[in-house]
Amino acid sequence: MGRSAEPDDQVLSAVHETLLLVVSYRRLGVEARRQFAWRCAGMADAIEAALQRYFRDVSP
Repeated sequence: MGRSAEPDDQVLSAVHETLLLVVSYRRLGVEARRQFAWRCAGMADAIEAALQRYFRDVSP
């Protein structure tokens, strides 16, 4: 059975995955129909702001 990743590595991985969500929401903010686009753009902004607030000094 393999070892679990170290907690710090898990945090970095989660931050990286969250950044990928920002990219997806950003794209959908342009490509989705209007009823969803503004929500997707808002999600991208909110997630990115949270990452900046809590993980500004973390580089995945």
